[in-house]
Amino acid sequence: MRPTLLRALLLLLLLMGLRPGPARASHLLGGEMKYQYLDASGPSAAPFRYRVTVFIYLNSECAVPGVPSQTVSNVPDGRCNIFLNLYNKSNGQRIFSTEGSNTFQCLQTVCGNVNQPDQQQAGTFRLPRVSNPSITPPLPGGCSIPAGTVPSVRLARYEAIVSLPVSFDGYYAVYTDGTRNFNIDNLSNPSGQNQTLYVEMAPPLLPNSSPTFSDTAVVVICQGDTSILVNNAVDPDGDRLIYSFSTPYNSFPGGGAFTPPPPSVTYAPGYSATNPFGTTPGNYAFLNASNGISRYATSRIGRFVVAVEVKEYRRINGIEVLIGSTRREIQLVSRTCQPNNSPQFTAATVATRTFTIEEGQPLSFNLAATDPDGNAINLRVNSVLLDAAGPFNATFGGSQGTVLAGAPTGSATVQGASGSVNGQFVFTSQCGNARPTPYDVVVTATDVACGAKTVAEVFQIIVTKAAGPTSISGEAVICDRTTARPYAAGGPTASSYRWAVQGGTIQGASTGSTVQVLWNGTGAGRVTVRGFSALGCPTDSVSRTIDLRPISALAVTPAAATICQGVSTTLTASGGTTYAWTSSSGQTFTGASITVSPTTTTTYTVTSSDGTCTATRTATVTVNTQAVANAGTDATVCSGVAATLGSAALTGYTYQWSPAT
Repeated sequence: MRPTLLRALLLLLLLMGLRPGPARASHLLGGEMKYQYLDASGPSAAPFRYRVTVFIYLNSECAVPGVPSQTVSNVPDGRCNIFLNLYNKSNGQRIFSTEGSNTFQCLQTVCGNVNQPDQQQAGTFRLPRVSNPSITPPLPGGCSIPAGTVPSVRLARYEAIVSLPVSFDGYYAVYTDGTRNFNIDNLSNPSGQNQTLYVEMAPPLLPNSSPTFSDTAVVVICQGDTSILVNNAVDPDGDRLIYSFSTPYNSFPGGGAFTPPPPSVTYAPGYSATNPFGTTPGNYAFLNASNGISRYATSRIGRFVVAVEVKEYRRINGIEVLIGSTRREIQLVSRTCQPNNSPQFTAATVATRTFTIEEGQPLSFNLAATDPDGNAINLRVNSVLLDAAGPFNATFGGSQGTVLAGAPTGSATVQGASGSVNGQFVFTSQCGNARPTPYDVVVTATDVACGAKTVAEVFQIIVTKAAGPTSISGEAVICDRTTARPYAAGGPTASSYRWAVQGGTIQGASTGSTVQVLWNGTGAGRVTVRGFSALGCPTDSVSRTIDLRPISALAVTPAAATICQGVSTTLTASGGTTYAWTSSSGQTFTGASITVSPTTTTTYTVTSSDGTCTATRTATVTVNTQAVANAGTDATVCSGVAATLGSAALTGYTYQWSPAT
């Protein structure tokens, strides 16, 4: 059972008035529905699995022979099974289960062994009852029981895992039951109007779990006084929640198609969703849209149905979008209460309601209340942070909290005597606790008295990530891989940094605000940097994609040539697109091939560009001076006599005589 407003519920049980009139068989006092996305491991035709849970608050009063009663329940244990209709949000068409049409025997044991079978229509999804505890609290001392039977209330929980086909828009889940109790003041013919619970489910490609209310739905308010009630919900995904009053739903017939929303109830004249007690003086209803705290005041005695809707919003690609919605139906009971002044939070307690810390930082604040009548006060804190031995590190009054089975939050209570109470809330945040939406800490102060009064506040803790780098500067296109390139982190300064590279290697240190990268890959490279705070928590990372261009295939043939003065040679470039040549002597040429005839040794450079990268190659033409033959002076000799011709040999030259003799 989830945390309950036990004293408020006690007043409901004690103060449910008896009106003259015939007995009616009814059992519905309110309800709500939630869902949780699990995985995609279902059958091939319906792979997406969701856990759907329905809570029904029901009257389980039994008939007493000889004692007239108007609130006898026809299902005192709650139904053993309920049957859900599911629809594809994309087209409104019904999703048929494969469970078929069945009859389930259901033995009601609270009021004797009465068999009341549950009939399943073909195509519906069966949710069996998994628990139905009585939520009747013990009577505090000094409270007397009004004449007649005190009705009991049970909280029936139904749950099952359903497998659904793909839907790019999500699903609708709808459940209808009857009947409501006949003596609801703000509905027209209430016993003739059924109760429908309905939730919009996010698509499986956007995994989501719906918000869960953290307190019970059946409460009492005091006539002529302002009552503060908690309708706060917890979202497991950290989505932003918006609360609003809505009109309860009436009977929904089912069928092959569904167009939301279900039919609304018909209010009695003078009543509406935003004026559940009517518009006459002394009647008032307010709901805080950001935290669910509601304030009610009425001059009337009676029972009034109120619906609270919660819409969840998530930021996707920088745009906040509606993920889904759920609602709970609340039945408020207004009765005359014994004179009692409400406790009040101290001025210091409510001076600050929102706290902002960086993850890794500790936070503590004192909570205190006083009671003008000197009554003892129970100061109770309810929050997802009080998760007992869970991952959060928080305490209230030295307690890590108690989490009841199935509850989304934990709670801890400190009791004070003689009209005052205080306790310290301590939260030591850790790396990973940051999220876009705040953590709610719901605090109630209830005096220990018959006709107890409660005040409530919601404190919010915003946990932020440490500020870190938001940009990376440096070359975005790499053509030359022979030189390391510098990159620098921009934005807020972190205590330290951690760099990572794909497609290259870091040269030197990688923990400063700058880094040197030698790129060695092709295609898309990436450089990423993340900062770390002084508390050791990581900041968001920032990355930059680097265009690693292929190594140019530009080549020149021949790469080197040797000619003599007065002789020409041809140089040919390949592997580029356009070609521009320059010589070391200042000449320029264009084209893939050029014919040159330098007079001295000359280096030719060819340049080719693809519009992004530019490559160069060189070729050197070595020019040798023209050889001069020197046979020496003429010589006159007689036949048969040898003579020496020529001059001294020069290094690097070869000689050829003709004729050789």
